[in-house]
Amino acid sequence: AEALRPAAMLFGHQQPYREVPRWWVEEELTHLGFHVESAKVFPRRVTSEKIVRNLNWAAEEIEKIPGCKGLVGELKAELRTQQQMLRARAESLPPTKGYFFGEDYALLARRPL
Repeated sequence: AEALRPAAMLFGHQQPYREVPRWWVEEELTHLGFHVESAKVFPRRVTSEKIVRNLNWAAEEIEKIPGCKGLVGELKAELRTQQQMLRARAESLPPTKGYFFGEDYALLARRPL
């Protein structure tokens, strides 16, 4: 499910949406004269509702892929099949406070006076 939306966006000639990696943020802060005083990494929690929203977004991106014949048509059909299968699985998940998947981070940075 994580790779479906970016794949559809690439085939649709769009820039995939991605979060900014921690290493890049730290590098940019340092370049701007900040000092990273502390950093915290914590598990990312996703709910089945968030998974379904992302899969709905993927469905929208699949429809933006130009063309419908030959290999492109087969690719779009397979992406639709995968999206529908993953959505059915996500909708059948038991209700919980979420599932741990990946991680997020927080940084505390200061600029010296």
